[in-house]
Amino acid sequence: MIEKYHPTRYHHSSNLLLRWIEKLRTRRILSLLEPIQSDKILDVGCGSGDILELVLRGELWGIDISPRLAKEAQERLGSRARIFCGDAESVDKQLEGTTFDKIFCSEVLEHMQHPERTLRAMANLSASGGKLIISVPNERLIDAVKSALDAIGLFRFLFGSSISRSMRHDWHLHLFERETLPELLRSSGIIAKKIYGIPFDFFPLGFVINAEKA
Repeated sequence: MIEKYHPTRYHHSSNLLLRWIEKLRTRRILSLLEPIQSDKILDVGCGSGDILELVLRGELWGIDISPRLAKEAQERLGSRARIFCGDAESVDKQLEGTTFDKIFCSEVLEHMQHPERTLRAMANLSASGGKLIISVPNERLIDAVKSALDAIGLFRFLFGSSISRSMRHDWHLHLFERETLPELLRSSGIIAKKIYGIPFDFFPLGFVINAEKA
């Protein structure tokens, strides 16, 4: 997956539409995070550190299952962050005894075998009153848009071979919807305060959730 969809290439895609949507999503995550210098912040599934690098305050931590991406993230952030290689589903066990003021998880849950375990681990690591920011794609709408573009012959013109015609072909194991996300979070010990649609609430190709520990 890394060879086909390296996170840095995605964040800085040559496709203007993809890059615009990604910037809006990243901007929303950072605005909700509101980091201050005293914050201890964890990026769950940090990839190569593209979003974590933009967090300019706080004590930064990151974890990713890929040794290659974890190494790239550490090299990117240097002494600004502590990056670990490990499984997000059990990150609370790996960092047992540590709590964080703010935790974010961006475009990771759809790839997890058990996303509820990752959410529960995040809740366990969250300090009392801690903030959790979660971003997931709206695959149902994305696939509908892809099918419509493909039907009128615009899909290949707009995207070439840079993305697949179905999200299920991109190592996505789960489909998340606005209506069911609050219950998934609640069952894992997290309360969704507000769900934002990206790029727009009326046309949500993805969701960014502002949440807190229950």
